[in-house]
Amino acid sequence: MAHGTKTKGASSTGESRVRAGRWRPRVRRSFLAALVVAIAHLPSSAPALADDFERLLRSAGSDGTVSALVTGWRPVTGDEAARGSRGNGLVAITGDEFVKRLEGTSARVAVTRRYENFPVLAMEMDRAALRAAKEYGGTVEVFDDPVLEPLLDESASLVGAPRAWRRGYAGRGLAVAVIDDGADTRHPFLAGRTVFEACFADVCPNGRPEMIGPGAALPAGSHGTHVAGIALGGAVDEDLAGVGPELRLIIISVANRSRRGMSGRNILAALDVVITLARRYPGVIGAVNMSLGASRDEPGVCPSRVWDLASRLFREVGVPVVVASGNDSEEDRAAPVGFPACVEGFVSVGAVTKGKEVASFSNSGPTLDLLAPGVDIQSSVVKDEGGGRLERGFDSWPGTSMAAPHVAGAFAVLKQASPHSSVEELLRVLESTGPQIPDRRSGGRAARLIDVGAAIERLGPAAAGSSAVPVPQLTLEPKPGGSPGPKPEPAPGPGTEPAKEKKEWKAITG
Repeated sequence: MAHGTKTKGASSTGESRVRAGRWRPRVRRSFLAALVVAIAHLPSSAPALADDFERLLRSAGSDGTVSALVTGWRPVTGDEAARGSRGNGLVAITGDEFVKRLEGTSARVAVTRRYENFPVLAMEMDRAALRAAKEYGGTVEVFDDPVLEPLLDESASLVGAPRAWRRGYAGRGLAVAVIDDGADTRHPFLAGRTVFEACFADVCPNGRPEMIGPGAALPAGSHGTHVAGIALGGAVDEDLAGVGPELRLIIISVANRSRRGMSGRNILAALDVVITLARRYPGVIGAVNMSLGASRDEPGVCPSRVWDLASRLFREVGVPVVVASGNDSEEDRAAPVGFPACVEGFVSVGAVTKGKEVASFSNSGPTLDLLAPGVDIQSSVVKDEGGGRLERGFDSWPGTSMAAPHVAGAFAVLKQASPHSSVEELLRVLESTGPQIPDRRSGGRAARLIDVGAAIERLGPAAAGSSAVPVPQLTLEPKPGGSPGPKPEPAPGPGTEPAKEKKEWKAITG
């Protein structure tokens, strides 16, 4: 796995290649019961995956530290058993006992993030800490904390969205979660659409590594603004709209402002929050979009206990995670689907041109799921003019970053039409309705270009979805001992809409 995470897109024109790219302080006991269900297929003696321990040891050197994601389980002790059953006799290594054990050695170690839904600790560790972790009782795995980048390289009409709109399906009652470098929520394409903002990064707008509430996802660039516009941009004029122009936006910034890229531990924190929201507001989140990633050398699935668990938990809450496949390919050779698009259960998306040919930069291979437009895609952008002034406009970008939000928006629109369908069922509909696009490059795989209108017709919805109530502002419980953050804006009343939202849309045009 490469160390750099990229957003899947390009700020240049054409098909140029791109390289841009604690929640709660303590895991609650109630989570452990759910965790046992999620890992029930793992016997207590399950062998560890091939983790990144040896490579991290080398990277740490004799006097350095590395960022790592530590996970695992240990047997329940006699005292713990006396206090109550722990399911299959395992307890996650996420509590203070494990941390104190490592700190009790001569190691240099610090916890940088904890999670509510994942049995994972994000840690800074030297070689002694890495060895102490592996010597701890039970099964401990140490994985790299990857640094990802945005992946750049229209579009609604090319994916058949207007046919869905005419039947009453434009995403009303659902939201898409965009995990990216933030977004300009006041851009005319997105104004009045945001229902939740968060930031998990080295430094958030409040000067801390975490922020929840209005202003948390201030854009670090234009990437997330562009991506969000493709998925759900509302009508600014009659020629411009995203795939689901009645969808609402959950925007979470994971961009490091003091250094390049997006850290895996912060992306996991964003996913962690989305799972919590999905459990608190069932049926509201139609999809997650991650137009970010890192290149890989080998095709196929990329095994990692941490990310595999994230994938399983999202399937349990019925929310697809859509990820750009990457932009590392050449005219005659397709590079393997990047990370984390290669994670089993995530939906990987490659890019096609407006002529419905696979884009030369688009990564492909056995784990590629779908295709969507990704060349010269027009959407919202923002430029910092200094002094708190932002210049808002539109621009055309290429990249699998631009392809992925077409699919995220499509999933949410299909969810409106068939709210009880599983992620697997909706994916099968998308995989069986659009045209199959051949990829003649070495290592390439033919896949379906999504057709939202055809997929809606295949689902056979019984009634138009325009009567659904728009998504209200989403909130989370304040963290124990912490500030609840800025007070959210009042939720719109039943049946209300932002004043500027229109009833008719046309596809994004070049």
